[in-house]
Amino acid sequence: MSFHTPFLAWLESLFLTPESKVAGTVAVVVGLVVGGMVLRKAGDLLKDRFGSWQVEVAQITVGGALMTGSVLILVIIWGATSQVISALAVLKLSGEDSVLVLFTAILFITAVALMRALKHLVDRFVDEHDAVTDHQRQMANRTMQVIIFCLASLVALSLWGINIQNLLLGAGFLGLVLGLAARQTLGSALAGFVLLFSRPFEVRDWVEIGDHEGIVTDITIVNTRIRTFDDEYLIIPNDQVTGNEVVNKSRRGRLRVTLDVGVDYEVDVDRAVEIATDAMSGLDEIRSVPSAHAVLRAFGDSAIILELRFWIDNPTARKKWDAQTAVISAVKRAFDDAGVKIPFPQRELMGRSEAGGLRVSDEAPPTTGVAESAAEAEADGGAEEGNEDDTEEAQ
Repeated sequence: MSFHTPFLAWLESLFLTPESKVAGTVAVVVGLVVGGMVLRKAGDLLKDRFGSWQVEVAQITVGGALMTGSVLILVIIWGATSQVISALAVLKLSGEDSVLVLFTAILFITAVALMRALKHLVDRFVDEHDAVTDHQRQMANRTMQVIIFCLASLVALSLWGINIQNLLLGAGFLGLVLGLAARQTLGSALAGFVLLFSRPFEVRDWVEIGDHEGIVTDITIVNTRIRTFDDEYLIIPNDQVTGNEVVNKSRRGRLRVTLDVGVDYEVDVDRAVEIATDAMSGLDEIRSVPSAHAVLRAFGDSAIILELRFWIDNPTARKKWDAQTAVISAVKRAFDDAGVKIPFPQRELMGRSEAGGLRVSDEAPPTTGVAESAAEAEADGGAEEGNEDDTEEAQ
C-alpha cells in the first residue's frame, strides 16, 4: 500500500537539504504558535456573541486539526512518510475499523462539548444563587466531568466489541486491591465529599483544626490547605479534618476577643469596670455592636481579674492583633489617668510563734531567685530565734 502522490513527492522535493528542513521546521512551529494565539483572540471576541461553551468546543476542534496538520507537515519535511505508513500498515485497519476510529473521536469530542455545556449551566446557576459556594461549584464540575468521561469510555469500549462485563469484574477486583493498598487516600477522598456537603468551612475562613490554625486557601477532594499565621502553608488530609474538632472563627462574620487585666484589691472594682468599658467604647478597631464591656472574672493572687470582651468584623489574625493592641493601650492609658493601679505579683512573708499565732511582716516587693530564697531563710531564722528566746524565758 503506497500513498505517494505527485503532490506529496513535490512537497518532499522542497526539503532535501538540512538547511531547508530546519527552515521548514521553524516555519511550522512559528505558524503553530501564531495560529494558537489567533485562535485564542478570536475565541475571546466570539464569546460575546455566541455561547462560551460553543466557542470552546470550536477552539478544541480547530486546535486539534491545526496540531494534526503541523505534525503531518513535519513528517513530510523530515522524510518520515514511509516509516509512518509502515507503522499504520502494521495496525491493519480495515474500513470498518476506520469508521470506528472516526466514531470514537466524534464521541469524545461530543463528551468534551457536553462537559463544557454543563459547566456553563452550573456556573450560571451558581451566579444566580448565593447559597452555592465556589468550592461546591468546582466540586460539581469535577464530578460531572468524571461521570461523562466514564460513560463515554464505556460507550467507546462497547463500539469496539470489548466485553464490558468482564472488564467490570476485573475492575472490581482491581478496585478491591487498590482500596486495600490506598485506603488512606480513599478515606481522604470520601472525607472530601463529606466536607463538600456538610460545609463546616469555606475558602478564606479562619479555622482551627486540631492543633493547627490558619486561613483556608484551598479545599480539594483529598486534602485541605491552610496558611498559618507564621506564613506557612499546611496541607491536611481530609480524613484528619473530619476526625478532629473544627472551630470556624469567621463563620458569622465576627469574632469575640477576650483579654484579662488585674486591678489592685484596694481599687473600687465597679469604677474600674466602668473606666475599662468607656476606654474601649470609642475604638475604631472593634465593633460598636455588640458593645465592648468588662466583667469581674476571678480573685487573683495579687489582683482582682477583669475580663475585657470585644468583637471584631470579618476576623483575621491581623485584625485581632490590631484590636488587642488598641484595647490594651486604651485601657492602660485610662487606668493611669484615673489612678487605677495594676499591681505587680506580690508575696507576704510570715513566721509562726510558739503560741500558734502568726507574725506578719510588712508587704515586700516582688523578689525572685537568690534574693527570694535569702528572704525566706532570714524569716525562718528569725522565727527560730524567737522560739528559742521564748523557751529560755519560760524556763
